[in-house]
Amino acid sequence: METLNLNATAASPSAGLAVPLAEVDRKRPWLAWLLSFFCPGAGQLYCGFGGRGITTLVIFWAAALVTVLSHAPALQWGIALRYALALWCFATLDAFFSAREMNSGIAPLMEGANPRVAAILNLTTKGWGYFYLGKKGPGIAVFLLLITLDGTLRTLKGPPRLWLSAIAEVVMIGLCVHAYLLGRNQLAPSLPPETIAPTEDGLSVGVPVACAAFVAANYLLLVLLGLMLPNYKPVDQSKAVIEERAAAIIYRNAKYRGLDRVSIWLESFSARKPIRHGQQARWRMCCATHGSG
Repeated sequence: METLNLNATAASPSAGLAVPLAEVDRKRPWLAWLLSFFCPGAGQLYCGFGGRGITTLVIFWAAALVTVLSHAPALQWGIALRYALALWCFATLDAFFSAREMNSGIAPLMEGANPRVAAILNLTTKGWGYFYLGKKGPGIAVFLLLITLDGTLRTLKGPPRLWLSAIAEVVMIGLCVHAYLLGRNQLAPSLPPETIAPTEDGLSVGVPVACAAFVAANYLLLVLLGLMLPNYKPVDQSKAVIEERAAAIIYRNAKYRGLDRVSIWLESFSARKPIRHGQQARWRMCCATHGSG
């Protein structure tokens, strides 16, 4: 991959040069976006960016398969889901804007300092986006910071680990945005004035941006929901009340909101017997949420 030397003069052979519009191999932005919408990475391949396309395609589908088909532990499942959603957003936006940049002749100027590549690297790795932009100092600092944070997370359990994980996610999003802005500022002296229209080839910029924002917002909502949900693993029985009826045993626990009533039907291996500590039985729990009444 050709890298962009921002310190080189325009006549230098190593400097990235815009392609004359007459020589541009025009691409359809809507088609590039649609290809990556259904198969992340395919849009980049259509635009001729084989490295980005194949890398995105392989990692996305590996993460998607882990998310959908495997019975991975919760932590691994969450990491796979995060990678799949992040790469889907990146693939659709990168394919769309790469096609527009090719049509405007500025695609060669983006090589080695593409803000979108820097952003996705910072979001999914420990500061590799800074190394991609040639910023070794910030890259090393962020790498060491995230390694320390990861080690701290492994020592925590329960709510502290959950909240620190959420803070780490916010930090990663901040690093992603910072790498994107850094890449844009790094390219600014080399790029010509903005001449790309908001709508090209029938597809507005707002469509792919809105789709990616919708997916990202739902992911953040899922993270927020995970923080709000109580932890039912260690059940506090201090406020539990059990009421035996003819057809069922009613269990109530005022400690937990949203699960004010849980009906438990016991199917014992033999006829109905009194419940004793350690008795082996098959439990079928039907949980229904009711009001406080």
